[in-house]
Amino acid sequence: AGLRFALPGEAGYDHAWETIFARLRHLGQKPADPTLLSFHARHYWTGNYESPTLARLVRDWPLLVAASLPGLVIVLGWWRPSFWREWIPPTLLRPLPSGLLQGWGPSSPLLGLASHFVLWMTGSFWLIYLLFRKLQLFAAVPLAVAVAIAFAATRGRRRRATRIALPVVVLAVALQGWGVLPTFERWLPGQTEEAAAWSPVSVFSDRSFNGLAEALPRLIGPDEPLLASFIISPFVLAYLDRPTVLHCFFEGDVLERYQAITEARFGDEEGLWEVARRYGARWYLHEAHHVLRRDGRMSQRYVAGAMDWPADSAVVRMSFAPQELKRFELVWENEWFRLFRVLEEAERPARPAVENHPAWSRPLFTHLFGDPLGPVDESRYAPADLLYGTLRAEQLLMGAIHAVEGDRGLSPWNERELQQAVQHAPWLWKADQILDRYYLQDRQPERARSHGQRARAMQRALAGQGPFPQGMDPIPVPVQGH
Repeated sequence: AGLRFALPGEAGYDHAWETIFARLRHLGQKPADPTLLSFHARHYWTGNYESPTLARLVRDWPLLVAASLPGLVIVLGWWRPSFWREWIPPTLLRPLPSGLLQGWGPSSPLLGLASHFVLWMTGSFWLIYLLFRKLQLFAAVPLAVAVAIAFAATRGRRRRATRIALPVVVLAVALQGWGVLPTFERWLPGQTEEAAAWSPVSVFSDRSFNGLAEALPRLIGPDEPLLASFIISPFVLAYLDRPTVLHCFFEGDVLERYQAITEARFGDEEGLWEVARRYGARWYLHEAHHVLRRDGRMSQRYVAGAMDWPADSAVVRMSFAPQELKRFELVWENEWFRLFRVLEEAERPARPAVENHPAWSRPLFTHLFGDPLGPVDESRYAPADLLYGTLRAEQLLMGAIHAVEGDRGLSPWNERELQQAVQHAPWLWKADQILDRYYLQDRQPERARSHGQRARAMQRALAGQGPFPQGMDPIPVPVQGH
């Protein structure tokens, strides 16, 4: 941190400094109010730039820490006055050892310097790891040095036992890393439920992303830049060979671009169009989670500081009212992505042909929260419940679809998964449709009729052609960290 003040002219890494200072200022607790942080700290303070959780510490470190303790004890012992009274400094005429186990070993030459260095390395490297879990390799280096010291410098009766035990423990560390031996975090209370919860950064399905990857090369020319999220942009550039406005290496003017684009998403349509044109974008890729999430795990609303529902924003209209857009034309969509063409100054968009996917359904959103183009009610459910509930239900539904397509037929386990899908996302009518067929084959006509009627009613309601059926109270999906 001192280097930042010593080199005030240094540019390009303010985002890193801002994140470090924010972590220290807020004592490692990311505030729920994004306005307490700078733009870059809101973005960077997530994922690998968070502190390791207790579960991660218990999972990764117990055995390696145990193996390093004898070496750290030896290093601390070098500070004892009694040790220095007995120690004879080496002379220059004596040849230095060429191997770890030859000559004096690490317990004799340059002991003062070695002890200071090892202890400094252990303390400072672990401090930076506890600040940013991304730097776990730094935390492992001093522990590995301590293991080597214990192996080489242990004397007396403990020497043989230490040299037998340490390789066994180090091998156990490797076996845990390979998944052969179980780790210890499962002993912590609540870890089973946390591990089973939905990850807040899983915001679209593999199936929808595969559909996007197939559609983009077909629709976008090789010289037509795409404005997409910085997470997806590198894939588009590297694997689909299409130019992008953003990428994930925040160097040069990319930081300025990213901030301008993120903030413009939650402004009006004209502002987003001007930003897209400024950076040469011919296409804009919209993702449903950009408006449905507002958690601190790099959600676009948190990073932009748009915690209140952004009813007048461009991205809300891209989700729920694309026919009202004047500067962007909807060209393609699937369950979680929409591709818009950035229009020229004098162009007018063609009326889009939209599908009734739950994430884009204005009638469904209105039924759950209120009209998305006005004030919304989040007292019972949050828009993120629509996102994660649908994703979890899609995941459960796919097992049943594979069973039907594979001519295996539905099993009782598939029936249970479909019922769970209906509980988490009752608007996902395909689950009711499959259950209708299953119960007909299983000679349960009443249950079949109930699911069939609800599937048809739900299809009409999503299209705005009728009311939603009764029993539209979803069970929210447990989400990690919520």
